[in-house]
Amino acid sequence: MRTLLVDLNNFSRYPTLSIGYLAAILRNAGHDVEVLSPLFFGVHGFPRQVREKPWQQYSRFISHWSAVTTFKPVHSARGLLKRKRQIISGQSSTAILDAVKNSLERKPDVVLISAYTMYYEVCVEIAALCRQQNIPVIVGGNSFVVPEIADRWATTNGVAAVFSGEPEPVLLELVTKVAQGEDVSQISGVYGKGKAGNFSAPPLQSLDAVPFPDFSDFPWDCYPNRIIPIMTGRGCEWGRCTFCSDVLMSAGRTFRSRSLENVLEEIQYQHQRFGADLFVFLDLKLNSDLHVWRGLIENIQRVAPGVRWTASVHVDSRQDNGLSAEDLQRAAQAGLVRTTCGLESGSQRVLSSMAKGVKLERMSAFIKDASNAGISVRLTSIVGYPSEEIEDIEKTTNFIAEHSAYIERVMLNRFSVMPGSPIQEQLKKQAYPHIAVANLDVDYSVIPHRNQRLAKTRNLMATYRLIRVTNQINRKPLLEKASAFEGAF
Repeated sequence: MRTLLVDLNNFSRYPTLSIGYLAAILRNAGHDVEVLSPLFFGVHGFPRQVREKPWQQYSRFISHWSAVTTFKPVHSARGLLKRKRQIISGQSSTAILDAVKNSLERKPDVVLISAYTMYYEVCVEIAALCRQQNIPVIVGGNSFVVPEIADRWATTNGVAAVFSGEPEPVLLELVTKVAQGEDVSQISGVYGKGKAGNFSAPPLQSLDAVPFPDFSDFPWDCYPNRIIPIMTGRGCEWGRCTFCSDVLMSAGRTFRSRSLENVLEEIQYQHQRFGADLFVFLDLKLNSDLHVWRGLIENIQRVAPGVRWTASVHVDSRQDNGLSAEDLQRAAQAGLVRTTCGLESGSQRVLSSMAKGVKLERMSAFIKDASNAGISVRLTSIVGYPSEEIEDIEKTTNFIAEHSAYIERVMLNRFSVMPGSPIQEQLKKQAYPHIAVANLDVDYSVIPHRNQRLAKTRNLMATYRLIRVTNQINRKPLLEKASAFEGAF
């Protein structure tokens, strides 16, 4: 059977992990697989975060103001600009469709599309091309766990099935039945109106049984650096943050870990196969399983000498969270050159409201210990959380400023209401009367909202000071040993 995989995900810095898994499973079953990556024909995604320029503090503030102002014409203009600046639009969309047409000439039996919801329009056109040749299309992605989004895509002409959840256990059955025109409505994870709200495939438990992802199809010469993505587990050991939707989407539901032996075997395999010395661990929190975390630190250089790697961690309140000064020193010696953790707020009151599980004293110690170990530290922070007051923004600014010597990047995010997140339920109950919530935006899988506090002059001034402090940090060069990961993590 011939299968075409169309990858419409993050393709700017390294291969897409989910596509690698799909390709490996299908090839192991004897399928003839072709992967279509937009990077092959010059369509580049945006890097995650790169070194900033001084003037960007002003453009970021203008962007923030235009999002929170009560002046309606500004909202309309912002919406038009947002859609115009989509990663896949105009010439990029044409390039992708031309590439799909060329691939369809090789007569695949089925087409699988992995995409973010913002790429709906180009996927509609891909499905139309396939329909002309009677080639069925299966679409999947993290956001299809939301029934309103899944229903929109499922009613698109040419789409035979919309899948939500982890596909590995049912992938071969799904692809085979769709290609043969058989009914797939009873397969776990396939959306149907009668299954709305409870249609996602259950979390995969036996992670070691999944073959190592196959990245051989990706345009390695087009990437700035040869980086291998890897996950040691799925989900998050903490899994309680009120704003987070990751633990509700696809592989995020409940925490499960691979065995240390299986992870080390893959690292050695990918290192030798692709000659790659850079690894990015995509776990929501790599220190969720301390046995795997410490086992990696102890063994990664043995199985792949000379590798450098990055990871996200959670500075949680466990007595032992694996992030002591000694742990971090050993991690640095084992090749960890960059780490990301969620500060989110410099106000302990707001952190408690978020159910973040972070104590600022431990966060402070972690930042200093990681930096002193020679690890590039990247923080994420949120402005505009429903319980946040002006004083809380000022506390965040002060905390970041006081630690600026130890931090190399700060990703400052404006609070978003994600469908299915605990905070959405709180807003439904009007726990925060100063916030008005609109209907789901199916293009971006987010719930638009208005926070009356954010447009007030004092709040805007406090936010600008926070933006200015983060800009000063983000203008630094990364540590030389971490520079290969600029824009990738």
